[in-house]
Amino acid sequence: MGAGLWRWDDDPGGSFSAVAVRKWLAASCPGVSNPKLDWCKWVPIKCNIFMWRLMLNMLKWIPTKLALLRRNINDENTTCVLCGDGEDEGDHIFTGYAFSMSMWNDVLRWLGLPNYFAFSVSDILDIHKVDGLSATRKHIIKGMVMVCFWRNWRARNDCIFNQKMGNVVEVVVEIKAFGFLWFSNRYKDFVNHRKGWSNVMLL
Repeated sequence: MGAGLWRWDDDPGGSFSAVAVRKWLAASCPGVSNPKLDWCKWVPIKCNIFMWRLMLNMLKWIPTKLALLRRNINDENTTCVLCGDGEDEGDHIFTGYAFSMSMWNDVLRWLGLPNYFAFSVSDILDIHKVDGLSATRKHIIKGMVMVCFWRNWRARNDCIFNQKMGNVVEVVVEIKAFGFLWFSNRYKDFVNHRKGWSNVMLL
């Protein structure tokens, strides 16, 4: 082949695709399941990728303290910096301490859903599939769940790297603001026609 040309060695024809990468990752990590994530088009790619990594396997793909310790690149202290109780691992960070539980209850109440007691990440992922909701509301709730996970992870990182303790009220306000910004950017005519973000929640 000529100079300057690139080819994907894992494909017989040399073609590169996201599907090929996914297959390569699955083959490289035989102990990791290969879940299917239906990406949400109105949230940024960073949120979709974060959820994909979270679904693949939290202990390997999300760099929690416990995950880093298992890779031998961290000290032995795996205590959660946000509450000082429990280990810094996926289920605890996203559902297992007061900050995350308050965040979920506030956001779900705003979305018109009842309080939800989750014990693991998997308990939250399908919450948008509740019966009786319109397709539009399910689409919105699915995206908002992604925004919540992403913002919760940022709060955890701010505490570790910037010594900034998260405030639930401020984080929930940011989640609502990001949600409106990203959804309205994708569906400008829809939001304007419905006279605002709050009315969208009633669909």
